[in-house]
Amino acid sequence: MRDEVSMRTVMLEGAEAPRFYISRLSNVLENLALEEYLYDSFTPGELYFLVYADDDAVVLGRHQNPWIECPVGALKAAGTPIARRSSGGGTVFHDRGNLTFSFITEKKYFDKERNLAFVRNALLRLGIEGAISPRGDILVAGRKISGNAQCFRKEKALHHGTLLVRTDTDRLRASLGFCGITIRTHAVASVPHPVANLAEFRPGLTVDEVIEALWNEFADNFTPVARSGPVTITELPSAAEELVLKNASWDWVYGHTPRFSVTLPIADDGSGSSLELEVSEGAVVSAVLTTAAARTDLTERLSGIRFSSGEIAERLRRSGIRDSEELAAAVAKERF
Repeated sequence: MRDEVSMRTVMLEGAEAPRFYISRLSNVLENLALEEYLYDSFTPGELYFLVYADDDAVVLGRHQNPWIECPVGALKAAGTPIARRSSGGGTVFHDRGNLTFSFITEKKYFDKERNLAFVRNALLRLGIEGAISPRGDILVAGRKISGNAQCFRKEKALHHGTLLVRTDTDRLRASLGFCGITIRTHAVASVPHPVANLAEFRPGLTVDEVIEALWNEFADNFTPVARSGPVTITELPSAAEELVLKNASWDWVYGHTPRFSVTLPIADDGSGSSLELEVSEGAVVSAVLTTAAARTDLTERLSGIRFSSGEIAERLRRSGIRDSEELAAAVAKERF
């Protein structure tokens, strides 16, 4: 059964026609930049709706720790980008079978339930009936096919989410989950839930068919816009290029991580020897080596270095401390 929902209430009298954008870009850093560019250039009283699908990537929520949320070393080795978005929420895996949708509206008209009902109604056009969970996910047969998050900036609201159409669930599972080291933090943690692809409920379903259903739902809500059709984006606006650089920067992806502490085992002999690090803005601020014989403060030698197994190992090799090679090898094998 369709939800009674009207998107017209987000429009101010006399505003321009709402805009439905389809990005044909496939680079996660470019699509996140495009989304932020539209958010920044948004005119109050309008409504933007954007859809896109990326090549393989992992996207963190704004306040998350990448070393908890994904196997950082393995993803780097595989060439899979790790990105951070401007909204909160959990970490998600993107691929060409996972469609992202974004609502950009005035903050005073933001209505999460209405937006989700709009997406649910679009899925009904495909013969798929979803249910909105208390957490705001969209479930089909009790399994999650869509999660979402939002952020607010001055008088603007961005509400975006994903739709699992025909994502590679094996790659999804391999790309999410902690990288094997013990971390203590107050960063926001993802809440796992069994997932499903929409194509399981409508075999053969494609991402473009889901886009068409969303467009038809949008056009029915805004009759004038149906005459001009959706706007297809095949090239990133030049004004958004700086946002790509920001999205790709180490300072944003890793340096924005909330403060955390970590204990790295450095011996397999049961001695409990470990390297204890305190990390702030992605860089080491204190370091203590604990062995059966003593506790050695290494802060002076490691302070300021990025939290990277390779960089820490190299600094240890050049530190001149006792057993530096063994320490470096133990850290390097952790692959973070």
